[in-house]
Amino acid sequence: MARKRHYSDTEILQEIRAGNQQILIYLFEENYSSIKKYVLQNNGGIEDVDDLLQEAVIIVWQNSAKPEFQLSSALRTYLYAIVKNLWLKMLKKKQRVVNIHQNEYDHINPVLQGPSQFDRKVLLNCMDELGATCKQLLSYYYFDGYSMTQIGELMGFNNADTVKAKKYQCLKRLQEIIKQRFNKHDL
Repeated sequence: MARKRHYSDTEILQEIRAGNQQILIYLFEENYSSIKKYVLQNNGGIEDVDDLLQEAVIIVWQNSAKPEFQLSSALRTYLYAIVKNLWLKMLKKKQRVVNIHQNEYDHINPVLQGPSQFDRKVLLNCMDELGATCKQLLSYYYFDGYSMTQIGELMGFNNADTVKAKKYQCLKRLQEIIKQRFNKHDL
């Protein structure tokens, strides 16, 4: 039995730009199991996996065919991020799920733990005051469930430890903003 060839990210992009549609099948098959796991763990069905992955592969195809396209992370990470964004949009559209990761706010700050439920809009407003980098980093971590390594690749940090240090700084700033705006009994 012949062994299946493994393509590097650079080779995949070259094949896409050359118009090789067979590379899309390779991209689909190589990422199917991780996408399937994500979708099934987040209120999706097996039928959703194929639809999402096909749409994501098409987006990769369209974006990477553009001459100005620059891949800033591993292709697998880029594809996974596209799938997650598509899935969240689909869930919102279907109104099946308000928040995939229940109780995420409880992990953001001990101030948020209490008898009342913290309002998502209030949290997002507070996060807006942090600036784009902190807001994106915290969103990737708490709302999208990305690992420190994935965040580092997506945001251009040197390594996971740098991401962890930046996340800590961002959380501290978010805590201060929340403490300035609210009393503990407000939450």
